[in-house]
Amino acid sequence: MKKFLLLLFLAVVIAACTPKPNYILSIDDDKMVKGKGKHGEFVTFPLSLTNNTNDTLKFFTMTCSWEDIYKTDNMNLSFPWHRCDSNFPTIEEVAPHKSFILNMVVLIDQNIKNNKFRLGMYLYKDYDKHFMEDRSPHKLNEANLLWSNQVSIPGEH
Repeated sequence: MKKFLLLLFLAVVIAACTPKPNYILSIDDDKMVKGKGKHGEFVTFPLSLTNNTNDTLKFFTMTCSWEDIYKTDNMNLSFPWHRCDSNFPTIEEVAPHKSFILNMVVLIDQNIKNNKFRLGMYLYKDYDKHFMEDRSPHKLNEANLLWSNQVSIPGEH
């Protein structure tokens, strides 16, 4: 019994001492909605970037070309292309211990075989002077890539 209590105590101490990641990317699967439009099926969901630090996070995103910042690990999902007359980088802010929420849309290929996916985000902080050069596909820095939790597309089996 003493060994069990000692192991339980050690497990609690280790869990309490395990640091949280500075930034967490997450998808709320309870708020995922599947739909159908003129270009086929799609799914919408809120994507949350949580800042677990004591500093304000400032990061680059694009006004239109999400594929420059976000990616998915499922080859049967893609980001919708839409006409955009003004695509440029912009800086977003996340206060300490707060979250930034972006409503995302991904298109579902009609031949989808795997309904599970994660979303990745290349996190470029505002002081990253190489953002404009690095965002080309052959230069994306995997060290800046955050992955969300894995979710399933609603209604897919």
